[in-house]
Amino acid sequence: MFRDSLSYFFLNKLIISNRSASLIRRISLLSFIAITLSVAIFFLVLFVMNGMNANIKTRILALDPHLTVIKKEKALAELPSTADMSVIPFDSYDLMLRTIDGQFRGTSAIGYDQAGISFWFKQLKDLKSNQAVNSDVAFYDSSIDLELELQPNEIAIGIDLARSLGLLEGDVVTLIPAESLLLSLMEAPVFEKATIRRIVTTDLYDLDSKLLFFNKDHSIKSLRSSPSKVSGYHMWL
Repeated sequence: MFRDSLSYFFLNKLIISNRSASLIRRISLLSFIAITLSVAIFFLVLFVMNGMNANIKTRILALDPHLTVIKKEKALAELPSTADMSVIPFDSYDLMLRTIDGQFRGTSAIGYDQAGISFWFKQLKDLKSNQAVNSDVAFYDSSIDLELELQPNEIAIGIDLARSLGLLEGDVVTLIPAESLLLSLMEAPVFEKATIRRIVTTDLYDLDSKLLFFNKDHSIKSLRSSPSKVSGYHMWL
């Protein structure tokens, strides 16, 4: 079958044949090697990108909710979890995070109850544990992130957000609702102090750059009248 192919025809006429000139044979051989190398490198890059895409997809499916239900005026009753679906009630806010040095950064704050926080960190732990099992190098200690219990006025933030503001665990920050930017100079904005309990690494930039977790039963009570507040349910199928 190979002898009937077009590739063998050109190979036979331009490289193998004794009738072809030396210059033509050399140019054809170099072209054949160059095409072979370029195709091999293309497939190598394609395999690497497919592997990275599968890794990112696995992380997103584990940490981002598959379905978000927003309730209006308490129209929905409490949704129960089932064997095929985990339902976590949430409150979200658009906040500005201010450090003691006066640096600002916008964040997307998500509040779960303690059961929801435990579920999310269990998802993160299982994800990293599975990657450690599939890897030849054990880079993850299974004793880390087993449980995170956020007390009143305690938060957890993403590692990229912490690095951009120079924050460490134990630092105190100020949480300010985004609508405070529209206030006049004569009005004092509503704010709340919080302590960073944990810096979280998910290896997903969209999460690590703006992630802010808090316990919605204990923290950010003074901001509950914020227009940016959204309540509902996050679901993992």
